[in-house]
Amino acid sequence: MATVKVFSGKKIREFRESAGLSQVELGAMLGLLNRQQISYYEIGASVPTANRLADIARALDVLVDDLFEDKQVE
Repeated sequence: MATVKVFSGKKIREFRESAGLSQVELGAMLGLLNRQQISYYEIGASVPTANRLADIARALDVLVDDLFEDKQVE
């Protein structure tokens, strides 16, 4: 088995809540017009682009790698 890194919307939620930010506040920091976009990322309905991941990490003061989790694959 191998371990790979996969995007985790749950991580965005964890870091956002730790920072005391609402989804609307984080979305505003990122210049998102659709207030639901952060929710889509968090529940896995949408995956952010690489540039958007960098913006999210910067806004939450974490590394992009922190927004991923390990997954075992065959």
